[in-house]
Amino acid sequence: MKKILVFENSGKCRYGGGQKMSLNIAKILNEEFTLAFADFAKNSVYRDKVHSLFPDAPFITMKGYSSRNKIKLFAWMIEVSLSLLYSISNLRNIVSIIGKKDVITYATDKKTLIYAYLLKVIYGIPFVLHAHLVENPSGLYYPLYIMMAKKAQKVICCSRTVVNSVKTDNTLLLYNPNFNYDGQKKYSQNKHPFVVAVAGSLITIKGFEYFVKAAKYLDSGIELRVYGSGPLEKELKKLANNKVRFMGFCNNIVGELYADVDVVAVVTIIQEANSLSVLEAKSVGLPVIVTNIGGQAELVEDGKDGILVPIKDAKAIANAINSIYRDKDKYLDMANASFASVEKYDLKRYKDRIVKLFLSEANS
Repeated sequence: MKKILVFENSGKCRYGGGQKMSLNIAKILNEEFTLAFADFAKNSVYRDKVHSLFPDAPFITMKGYSSRNKIKLFAWMIEVSLSLLYSISNLRNIVSIIGKKDVITYATDKKTLIYAYLLKVIYGIPFVLHAHLVENPSGLYYPLYIMMAKKAQKVICCSRTVVNSVKTDNTLLLYNPNFNYDGQKKYSQNKHPFVVAVAGSLITIKGFEYFVKAAKYLDSGIELRVYGSGPLEKELKKLANNKVRFMGFCNNIVGELYADVDVVAVVTIIQEANSLSVLEAKSVGLPVIVTNIGGQAELVEDGKDGILVPIKDAKAIANAINSIYRDKDKYLDMANASFASVEKYDLKRYKDRIVKLFLSEANS
């Protein structure tokens, strides 16, 4: 049976959308392939989940280096240089465990792409790249990224925004699917408080600063919740008033949506490739408030299943929340439209296309 090496770099965050997608892809491919995993993090939620879901699958811990230097260019140069020094040992370790024949590598970010590329160039092992990020054409890394991406059998792009940033001839547009099929949440007319939530790593690009600042413009009866952990937690708590609750890391965010959340906000300040948070909200029938930028905006029909707002605009976020809160009919219409729209992201169709893609590459 053909083998898939699922390559992750989960040390970047505790357990985010990229890691969720890697596990979901692994679950899909497990039906047709033998799996092996590689990751640069020695200890992570992702690693624990892999061991729980695939206890018999080989797990390769990669040697690597991650700089914490705030000068991005300098940090990147250090990381690439040291990664190249580690690469010989890492490549030999991979090949000794999974072999060279009947293997396909599944890469998920720039760092894993480097190794997927080297495995192909040196050992002839083909790879598929799943592009979860919007690439910057003016970035220092971009020419190297494109050179390596062109060697992929396919580059799966999870939004048109990503397709437009990758600009290679081997792209495949495939939006992330809905992985939750438990049905639509029932709306409670007299629920109090009205809860609006964000979820994710507490880092600058998520825009949680503006979500927290929006609290001072909100009607009474509205509560903001922040699910997640990260380096900005103390700073965000200083900005918050008594309308904001910090819930910490959540292992079952969909369960929280069902239990107590009325609206989900995705307020990132950069172009994201896609947004699992939007799909998770839609899967239970919740309206979404989303910044009008990147792949996340592609998932929302403004005024129908959610509201698009400008980036870095706390008042706009508050106005969107207040408008939904004040008009119960509007809320119900948006909730129903949100749940109906998730049909476009059908899991069965997604599974069929993923399996077909990897089987065709395995047999080529």
